[in-house]
Amino acid sequence: MQSPSHQIDHSLRELARQQPLRLGISGHCMHPALQDGAAVLIQPRRGPYLPGDVLVFRANDGRHYCHRLMVAYRRRGEPRYLTQSDNGPRPDASFPPARILGRVIGGECAPSIHSPTLPHRLQCAWRGGLFLLRRAFGGAKGLDHGFGHRAKYGPDRS
Repeated sequence: MQSPSHQIDHSLRELARQQPLRLGISGHCMHPALQDGAAVLIQPRRGPYLPGDVLVFRANDGRHYCHRLMVAYRRRGEPRYLTQSDNGPRPDASFPPARILGRVIGGECAPSIHSPTLPHRLQCAWRGGLFLLRRAFGGAKGLDHGFGHRAKYGPDRS
């Protein structure tokens, strides 16, 4: 049996497939492109998520966050995603695709949030790849740090 948080994620993903889901954002880690209190629209992608996409996902602590995808990779044969806030000093802990609710496709945010440019996508992939290389050779530790941009869902944003 799935946990309640997995069931909530599944329900939210299904709703977002029918029409974009509006989420309120709290925090400053994606500032200035995404302001505290802004509302964004998310929708699951039909194809793969790309470096530079801003994803809403459930983190290890059970809360939902809105951070930029740096790189997707495989660990022990399983797909993993590595994200980072725009103002974060290092990437977040990686997570499996089942934790992704969707990507930001619009709302009260700068175009770099919902439509990243090719140079920005390449920069994300480069930084994510370098991080994975450093980690593979023992240069990066302590990935389970705090997150900063939490997504809140529901009818009211209070």
